This record gives sequence, C-alpha cells and structure tokens, in this order.
Amino acid sequence: MRHKSLKFTVLAGAVAMTAMLAACSSSSTPAETSAPAESSAAGGTIDVGSGKITPKNIDKIAYMVQAGKTFSYTSAQALGAADAAKELGVTVDVYYSNLDPAAELSNFNQIFTTDKYGGLLIQSVNQQLCKTIGDGAVENSMLVYVVGNPLCDQATAVGEALWSPGTIGYMGGQNGVDGISGLLNDAAKVLTGPQNVMLAMGIKGHPSTVAWEAAFAEFQKTHSDWTLANETFTDFTTPGAFKAVQDSLQGNPGVTAIFSLYVDVTAGVVKAVEAQSLGGSVKVFENGGGSKVSVELLTSGKEAGSLPVYPYSLGYEGVKVMVAALKGTQPPKFTPFDGNPDGATQGTITKDTVAAFKPQW
Repeated sequence: MRHKSLKFTVLAGAVAMTAMLAACSSSSTPAETSAPAESSAAGGTIDVGSGKITPKNIDKIAYMVQAGKTFSYTSAQALGAADAAKELGVTVDVYYSNLDPAAELSNFNQIFTTDKYGGLLIQSVNQQLCKTIGDGAVENSMLVYVVGNPLCDQATAVGEALWSPGTIGYMGGQNGVDGISGLLNDAAKVLTGPQNVMLAMGIKGHPSTVAWEAAFAEFQKTHSDWTLANETFTDFTTPGAFKAVQDSLQGNPGVTAIFSLYVDVTAGVVKAVEAQSLGGSVKVFENGGGSKVSVELLTSGKEAGSLPVYPYSLGYEGVKVMVAALKGTQPPKFTPFDGNPDGATQGTITKDTVAAFKPQW
C-alpha cells in the first residue's frame, strides 16, 4: 500500500502557559503550517447516536489535547498521533488547550468553523463542549472521538456509559472510576488496618477529580475503617502540589496514605512528605502514573503503587480508530485501558514489579 507523506502540524493556542495554568487568552494560531494537501473524497457513513455522519474529508484530523507542551503526558499523546499519522498517511494537527476552558473553546471554534477536518479527537478540559458537539457534529459532518476524559457529565460513569451521543466513541478508563477502584483495591491489600487518607487531586471539578471523589466514596462502603482526612486541590503541577500538600499535612496530622491523580502531583506529594519527615509513615499511591518519573519513585521506595495511564496509546490508537471510522468502520462505543492492548494485564505497578514495566512517557 502506498502511503502519502506525513503532514503532522502542531498548532498551539496563542495562550501562554503560566506556572499556574490559569489566566490564558482564548485564541489559537498555528505554530507551524503544513503545505495544503489535496482533499480526499467523502468517507463512509457512521452512526453517532444522534444521527449519521458521512465525513467530507477523510485524511485531515484535528486533535485537541487537554494540557500544554510542557506536560510529558500531552507530549506522549502528540507523539503517538504523529506516529499513527505517518503510518496511515494522514494529516493530524494538534491543538493545545493548556488546561484552560477559554483556550479550549477558541481551539474548538477554529476547528469547527472550517471544512478542513473530517475528524476531531478531543481530551476535554471540562464539560463545556458537551452540548455543542452533541448537537453540531452531525450538522458539520465531522466525526468526533473522545479520549482520556469524558466529554459530558459522566466522570462517575463506567464502560459504554462514558460514550456521548454525537461522538463515535470513547477511549480511556485508566483515569476513570474503574481504574481508580482497581488502584484502591490494590492499595487495600498492602495497607492493613484503619487508614487516614488524603486525596491529592487536580483542579476542583475536573473530570479526574470527580471520578476520584466518586470512587473513594464507593470504596468506603466496604472499607469503613478508611477515613478521608483531607481532599487537597492542586493545579496539576509539582510546585503547586508540593505547597498544597505540605500545608494539608501540617493541618492534618496522622495521615497514613496519600493518593494522587497524576504523576506531576505525585512528585509534589513525595517532596511534601519528605519535607515533613513522614517518609516512613505515609504511603503514596497514584493513578495517572506509569511514567519514567513513576518508575524512579517506585524503584526508590518513595511511592508504593502506580496505576499507569497510556498517553502514547491514546494518541496512536485513537488516530487509528478515527482513520478507520473516516473510511466507514463503525468503532465500539467504549475502548478500555486507554487503548493499550496490554493494559488489561498490567494493573498497579509496585516496587516488586516495576523492573518489568516499560513506560510510554
């Protein structure tokens, strides 16, 4: 099979990433622009629940990633998308939302107001685009595939309930209730007796934060001796997590375990635990892990368990699913384990198993 040459363009929101990832502008401009490519014919027809879509262009795809270039998770997604684009001979343009709803909305408007793309992959910042995509995808003849976080108010859902009408499917699971519940159950095998738990979360209301709150509340129904000492919110960065967790530890003595939702937060947690000289008494666990940093923390014994996420798989497998859909193959509504074929057998990584684990990021 003859492939077209790779056309992989990175488009960054004109939003500047600040240390706190907060106040950003809402416009997006290309950092690089690929040469125009000849548009292909319309693809096959896909049922998205709210209607059927026959995309106008089957070789141009937009990919809205949740964070910015400085996040290794996001970079791994972009790399996976690039590799799939090269293999399949399509154009994939990556838009960075920088964890900012205004930047996300600007990126989305730029994508949806042009006939350039036949497909859109999105890991959303929040639920603001739920109705817009649900109502507009059919009208705009654009296939939308959701990855990593649910598009709508589904943070506590599992399986096919994570799919949103108007989209072709959902790929994820590791950041959701299923993945978190697995981590909690694995931790319960290690932590014996009553536990006084701190949750080191991301932004309040973020889908991953909401999923953690729901999963822990459900877990407590069968583990009544696990109490929640404190829920600490962070900006997903290591410096931000260090300060927030250190303050929380000072105000909540007696914490025995801290659960983090993302490896950059975990790194801040570990520093805070060490700063308070609690390394021997507080166990640290994470989902949103499985990175090179996670491997280092596990190997050193500073972290007790890490449930990996697979950002490269989200990018690579997500683009493959989209290309197949653009050509008329109806995808499943739900693909678990972030699309990683090996995810089902991996589970939580510990110091005893980390040597055999190969991180994607």
